[in-house]
Amino acid sequence: MRFDIITLFPEMVQSCFAEGVVGRALQRGDIALKCVNPRDFTSDVHRTVDDTLYGGGSGMLMKAEPLASAVSAVERASRSRVIYLSPQGQPLNQAKVRELAELEQLILVCGRYEGVDQRFIDHYVDEEISIGDYVISGGELAASVVIDSVARCIPGVIGQVQSVTEDSFFEGLLDAPHYTRPAEFEAEAVPAVLSGGHHEHIEQWREEQSLRRTWHKRPDLLEKTVLSTRQRTMLRKIMREDWQQRGMPGANVSIALIHYPVYNKRHEVITTSVTNMDLHDISRTVRTFELTNYFVVTPVKSQHELMGRITRHWTEGYGSTYNPDRKEAFDRMQFVHSLEDVREHFRKRGQRLVITATSANPKWTNTTYPHLSRMMDQDRETQHLILFGTGWGLTDEIMEAADYVLPPIDGNGEYNHLSVRSAAAITLDRVFRRYP
Repeated sequence: MRFDIITLFPEMVQSCFAEGVVGRALQRGDIALKCVNPRDFTSDVHRTVDDTLYGGGSGMLMKAEPLASAVSAVERASRSRVIYLSPQGQPLNQAKVRELAELEQLILVCGRYEGVDQRFIDHYVDEEISIGDYVISGGELAASVVIDSVARCIPGVIGQVQSVTEDSFFEGLLDAPHYTRPAEFEAEAVPAVLSGGHHEHIEQWREEQSLRRTWHKRPDLLEKTVLSTRQRTMLRKIMREDWQQRGMPGANVSIALIHYPVYNKRHEVITTSVTNMDLHDISRTVRTFELTNYFVVTPVKSQHELMGRITRHWTEGYGSTYNPDRKEAFDRMQFVHSLEDVREHFRKRGQRLVITATSANPKWTNTTYPHLSRMMDQDRETQHLILFGTGWGLTDEIMEAADYVLPPIDGNGEYNHLSVRSAAAITLDRVFRRYP
């Protein structure tokens, strides 16, 4: 593969590869690296490559003409790509590295100052790549990261191909821990399985450790990785072990379905009717996410009687034997007359309560799903109650009294009328999304 670097500081890139495996690959000719300086394509005595910004602003901007001429002077392979290293680009990850390694040539453009003229990007750049959500002085270090990571995937650069395939991120997960001599260091011995000589057991141990490390250090990677059935079983075991020590996620979370006070379409305060489907489906959602309680709030006596008949059918009557799973779900449902009754439930237990409301109106939003999730996880003693409204939503008084309000669940079009049981399932999935 050929790497052509468009840079004002060629020595910065070249010095990175004077040593190491990539440096030796350059010496052997497994890969080629050439730097092109945009200053060589200027016509003024000062070799000017930057200028002030149109519209004002601090700093200088790299001019389009020298960069365009530098890129155009590079001899192109049939499968090449021009990449601008930019904090606005797509994040570099192992999947992208493997994709780039399939090409014959990468032309890497290193920006400086406040960046480069947008017209150069529009007309000459195929792709923008970022090495992280931070800003550095120029693209040379970023280009060196791209070169090193891509070069490792090229046959011949690394002596043992297995070393590459076992790297962290190669299959989307972090690598397992590794050990070498001595067998004991500072009273810690090498795990016995690694010296037992049973290769199948060793591979299984490494696979489990890889999942464990990823779950502990980078759980976000698990959302992007397709796990095998065996890996999912291992991961669930690891998660349960952690939760036994720290408490089950959701164990300090309850939800309340509010039938009064809510609005109708004329913005009048009303009481809505309980529906069989809301009782069933939300109960199952609560049980799936292992929440503590599901409160159904209505002051109407006849509605309490109706809910009692439905519940008894599934917990004591024929339904309890026909579908035992439904009985298990209904065990967490409670009927109360008011939201104040719910607050009193937690006060009697001496528990601090944080209330989070939901709404289709974005004007109330004051938190995010990840923020709420972190609060629930960091303080397992505090109880969290998530409110869902029926009818046309919770009243302004409830919204104003809530500690937090989550963002609305927006669809793709203008129609925005999810059922409350759908909204409850989506909300809980978002709150607990980091637990795959």
